[in-house]
Formats: sequence, structure tokens, C-alpha cells
Amino acid sequence: MSAFDTHPENLASDSDTLQSRRVWQAAGQQELDFESQALRNRLRAKMFGVDAKPIEIGRFTVLETVGSGGMGVVYAAHDRELDRRVAVKLLRPAHEDDASIGKGRLLREAQALARLSHPNVVQVYEVGTFKDRVFLAMEFLPGPTLRSWLMDEPRPWTEVLRHFVEAGRGLAAAHQQGMIHRDFKPANLLFGADGRVRVVDFGLARATGEVRREAVDASGESPSSSFAAELTQTGEIMGTPAYMSPEQARREPIDARSDQYSFCVALYEALFGERPFDGTTVHDLGDAVVAGRVREPPMRTGVPWRVRQAVLKGLRADRSQRHASMHALLAVLEHDPARLRRGLVAGGLVLAAAAT
Repeated sequence: MSAFDTHPENLASDSDTLQSRRVWQAAGQQELDFESQALRNRLRAKMFGVDAKPIEIGRFTVLETVGSGGMGVVYAAHDRELDRRVAVKLLRPAHEDDASIGKGRLLREAQALARLSHPNVVQVYEVGTFKDRVFLAMEFLPGPTLRSWLMDEPRPWTEVLRHFVEAGRGLAAAHQQGMIHRDFKPANLLFGADGRVRVVDFGLARATGEVRREAVDASGESPSSSFAAELTQTGEIMGTPAYMSPEQARREPIDARSDQYSFCVALYEALFGERPFDGTTVHDLGDAVVAGRVREPPMRTGVPWRVRQAVLKGLRADRSQRHASMHALLAVLEHDPARLRRGLVAGGLVLAAAAT
């Protein structure tokens, strides 16, 4: 008996049971989400005394929903073959008129992400399709998000910077693979059980450069076909307005420096307790971003001048005036002259002691 069977063969034919049959048959004809389907299976098991069939995506048994967004739904699941807990992201289906094209390019984007292995990027284990929808099986991260971590209590700027540098390394590694995030923000940074930050929701927004060319070469498609198109747009603009770069707001082509801009918006907010732009509406915020009207960071925060200037440079409206790359920005953020001086002093004392 399948999960969509509406009744066992030996049901009595009283009116209540016949009504139940009609309800189950009507429900079985609808496309239910996994939570509803699991509830339906449990109710069916209780009413008819049959086993509740688990919901499965390939070899992964769905346990519960852990998140939902514009691109899809994330489930906690059990990998039956490797006996481990994973997160499975099931992407929302494409529109009917371009379902095959949408699925194909999402699948290729996901495969490109699966090739990326870095300690600060969520690890993708498997990519596939389920009922004409693309899914990704990834490492399960218990969280919290960096956003929640920042909101829990005041954090020392040194600790904040350390976690953002971790996230920046993941961002830089993805850029090297030609992947652009397009929605970098604290809510898309998750802590693993080991305390290390990972960037999530990465790479499915858009691929550039070699990633696109490799995919086109492999598929035999022209650059203007499915993979060259921008992916997984929510409305007309991909991203979160509060962290969006000026070029995104203007709907212009983007590159890795657009992610750098979003990174600096998030870092400014985390270090100084306020966002770098005034604006109570999306329109006002967009005007401030495009015009480059950045607030002067508050003083007496303890944040070093070099960090302040590095963040402000990353927030330039003209992307050519930003840091050349995430690696260049991280080099400034990680360079601590005071720590270097302390190291030199300590080394001198050791040499002096040895000489004595």
C-alpha cells in the first residue's frame, strides 16, 4: 500500500467511513508539502491502523522542516546509507513554461557548488532531482545564525571580526570558483557544532566566468541559453535590500565586489550596532545606497582605525574603488600591527634571556 492509498480494502461501508474515504481521496489528489503529507500519514495510521510511511527524497528520510526561503525549503533528514543527519534543500519548481530549462541550470549551479570544498562554506554531499525539482543534501548545521548570535548579547569587536573573517574566507573561496552569493547577510551565516562559521545559501544565485563556460561547454548550449541566464530571482532583484549593493539596486551586472559590499554592510552593522545607511523604507534605503551616503561610524567603539577604513572602502558606491578582492579586504582586516609589535617584543625578550 502506497503513501497515497486512501483506504484499506477491508473498511466497513458505513456513512462515516465513506465520508472519510472521500476526504482521503480528495487530499490524495492534491500536491501536499512534506509537513502536511507527514501529518496526513500519521492521521491515516491512527484512523486505519496501518503503518505511517516515512517521507523520502531519494535515500534521505525527511525528519522535519528547519527553514524556508525564496528558493526552497530546507529539511532535516536522515541519510539511510551513511547513517548520518543531513540537511536537504528542495528547490522550488520553475514556472511551467520554462521548467526544463530552469531545472537544468539549477542542477548545474548546484553541481558547481558541490565541487567547492572549504571549511567556511557549507559542504554539499549530493545533488539530484526529486519529482522534477532539484535538491541538495548538505552537512547539517545546528546553528545559531550569526544574526542570532549577534542579537543574543553584546559581543567584543575582536570576536565579531574573527567570525566575519571566517565567513569572508568562505566567500573568497567561492569567488575563486566563479560563484557569486548575491544575498550575503548574517542570517546566511551558520555556526557548526565545532563553533566554526559557514556561509550557506551559496552559489545558487549566479555563476560567472569559468563556471558558466565549463557548464556551457559540457552541455553544448550557447552562452545565451539556460546557464547564461541569471538564476533564482525573487521578483526582479535577487537579494535583501538592507545588504544590497548599488549595482544590484540598479539592476546592473554584478561581480565578486558586489558580495564584498554586502559583507561590509553586515560587518559595519555588527561592529557599530547600526546599519551604514539611513532609510525607513526600501525606496529611501535604495536612494542612500546608490548615492553612497554612508554614515560616519560612531567613535569610542574600540574598533581600530584600519578596520573602520577597510569597511568604508568596501562600501564605496563605485565598485572600482572597493578592495580588489575579498582576499585583499581580509588581508587588511587580519593585519594587526599591535599584535605584530607584541610578537616582536616577546621575541626580543626571549633572545635577551637566551643571551643572558
